[in-house]
Amino acid sequence: MVGARTQSISSLVPPDFDFWDSVKDLGDKANEYQEKILKDVAVQYTSTAEKINELKETMSRVVSGAEGMRTILQDVSLEEFSNRLEVELSRVFEVLKEEISEPLPEDQTERYRQQAIRISRGLDMIEEALVIVCRFSKIPEADVRMKFGHIKPHINHALLIIGK
Repeated sequence: MVGARTQSISSLVPPDFDFWDSVKDLGDKANEYQEKILKDVAVQYTSTAEKINELKETMSRVVSGAEGMRTILQDVSLEEFSNRLEVELSRVFEVLKEEISEPLPEDQTERYRQQAIRISRGLDMIEEALVIVCRFSKIPEADVRMKFGHIKPHINHALLIIGK
């Protein structure tokens, strides 16, 4: 549309909106939802119940660890951070899309190994994107890596479980 105005994120958000409270609330709701879904699946597919419980525990750790990011991002403009992160992650996903398009080996052991390599590389690239974005907000790289480092192994583990 010619001449159409685009609204900034900040103009759409109420002045008393607390992003981190919303993230926590969403995390709590997501946890409740995944708890119910995974419980139902575990009952229906008893052979996978152990892995489902492992996934539930891992996802809880991811949600808890994500709250740790709050401490380093609390003074950052949500709009600016979101816009920069979107740009950086779109670059990451373009690279990963090409890599993921390659078929995995038929051998299960080799297939699992290749999946683990791809997941690890993807998480490393996401971490780098996060560091780049946080650098604009003058957040020390060591802080970003430390906080992301708390959740990275849990995300990795969850993706490997899902991949199996």
